[in-house]
Amino acid sequence: MIFARRIRISGQIELKSDLHVGGSDVQFDIDKDGEERRFSAIIRQQDGKPIIPASSLKGVLRSTLGKGAHRTELFGEEHKDGSGRVARLWLDHAVMSEAAADLEDLSDHPAEGGVFRSKHVAIEPATGAAAPNKLYDREMVAAGATFAFEAVWFEEKLDRLAPVFALLRDGCQVGGGVAKGRGRITLAPETLEFFFVTPGKDGQLVESALDRGRVDNFLELLAKTACPRPTLRRVTLTLKGEGPYLSVRTSNTDESGNEMQPLRRAGKPVLWSTSVAGALRARARWLAACKATERVSVDEPDRKRGMQELRTQLTDTERLFGVTGCRGALRVAAIRCVDPGTEIRLSNNGIDRFTGATRNTVLFGKRSYWKPDFEVDLEVEGEHALFDSLLADFGKDDILELGHGSSTGYGWFKVEVSDDGA
Repeated sequence: MIFARRIRISGQIELKSDLHVGGSDVQFDIDKDGEERRFSAIIRQQDGKPIIPASSLKGVLRSTLGKGAHRTELFGEEHKDGSGRVARLWLDHAVMSEAAADLEDLSDHPAEGGVFRSKHVAIEPATGAAAPNKLYDREMVAAGATFAFEAVWFEEKLDRLAPVFALLRDGCQVGGGVAKGRGRITLAPETLEFFFVTPGKDGQLVESALDRGRVDNFLELLAKTACPRPTLRRVTLTLKGEGPYLSVRTSNTDESGNEMQPLRRAGKPVLWSTSVAGALRARARWLAACKATERVSVDEPDRKRGMQELRTQLTDTERLFGVTGCRGALRVAAIRCVDPGTEIRLSNNGIDRFTGATRNTVLFGKRSYWKPDFEVDLEVEGEHALFDSLLADFGKDDILELGHGSSTGYGWFKVEVSDDGA
């Protein structure tokens, strides 16, 4: 099959949300203050350009297509009892072709080549607070980047590829943080190009543009092809800021003194999907604990479990938000800043932890946003009574606390729920 006639397909993948595809190694560097910082790096090719590995693309497409002869024909089948099947569709790594811009305010570490670093911290489920010594950075490819897509089809008929390209057209997710809305990619059909590849007389492969009529017929078929998707319930939360909001980028020292700087994207405040998911999980965990008739553990996301326990012994909170080894039913699909509010500067005194009094000469500022509004799209697979309770709880004129300084009045949002019921 290596020397068979085939069709090479190229196109452009657009990154719709921030992406992290990394290895298991933690790397270290030294920051501007001389402190060692650890971070999880993304996968790159030899020239340093970020990639989406072919294994990631193949994995998400294979799993979404489901079981059947069609999937086996496209992606092959592993050897069982001495038999197996070679894939007819070969995917290459997707390599970044154009980086996103305006990333300088997304991290206190300089953004380079469309990649920035986001801060993460492990949360103690028992307390809801940050775990000690668990702060780390993760490299992220920023939304808006494009990747060059390459595939080879060892057939001459294109119609069998329609379901695969329908999945890419409508969007799928790769990498880490899928439940938090990260790694969403789409492939625009108008960017697709098809080349017929045949062996030449001298043994070299010869390419020629595929007949335009065949290409148009395939694109027409693709436009009519619907991709398989689970039935999802879609809910939009409108978050209306009640006061200042701040997601901290860094603390700068300038002529005005020490000042915390906010995270920004395109001039607007940033709300991380991980913050929303964490706040919702904490609220759901509290609601589940209130309804428990006896003292039970209601959330242990990082505890190691066997397959039988993952199938049968998860709590309502764990089934909704996921645990290690089992993805949850709820996903933060998208976050939009619909009104950035007004950028303001607030002054604060440092507090002596021993006396509870203000510290002498320790005055600092916080540059934050006054009453910003966000919209958060959630998707939930299946019926979950705990999710219904969570939405009903927001209908009691309650607030959701997000970002920095919630214990001092920052990041308080009223929540309005729009539920399509589907």
